[in-house]
Amino acid sequence: MAGSKRIDTYANVAAIYVEESVANTFTTAKFAFPFSIMDKMALVIQRIEYTLGGMDQLNSSTDRIVLGLFASSSITSVDDQSDPLMIDNIRIQRLDLGAAATGLIWPNPVIKDFTNLAGGGLLVAPNPLYAGVKATGAAGVTSSWVRLYYTYLELASDEYWQLVESRRIISD
Repeated sequence: MAGSKRIDTYANVAAIYVEESVANTFTTAKFAFPFSIMDKMALVIQRIEYTLGGMDQLNSSTDRIVLGLFASSSITSVDDQSDPLMIDNIRIQRLDLGAAATGLIWPNPVIKDFTNLAGGGLLVAPNPLYAGVKATGAAGVTSSWVRLYYTYLELASDEYWQLVESRRIISD
């Protein structure tokens, strides 16, 4: 990336809360980074922290919550790992084992570290960028906090449009 220029030395932090509008429906919240699609800026995400809410709404085996980062608010399936609009996700699923009174303590937040990737993290366009959550089988609404640790990277025009095209975000 000959035209790329790292803007930050230290990581920035952004956090957003997303809650399903109705139980078991995909709902997103848009990050408000100060760049338009024409600014040719990118984020290098070093770390994501997912803090899940509404896990008490998972009442039977196979109930699950999927949440993550998306390049669009109109994805077709949160389970399609090949969708280029899905930047990252986690899936928490209830699995009943043994007696009904069996419990499990789940550590929150779920932390994903990307610093070992080439370039030091996930390269994404800052706009549009969404946090999204969807439960399946939940008795009520689920929610999440998504916290990003990132640095800015200024890209050359051809590099930026290659990034945008790879995520198919031109029309969102």
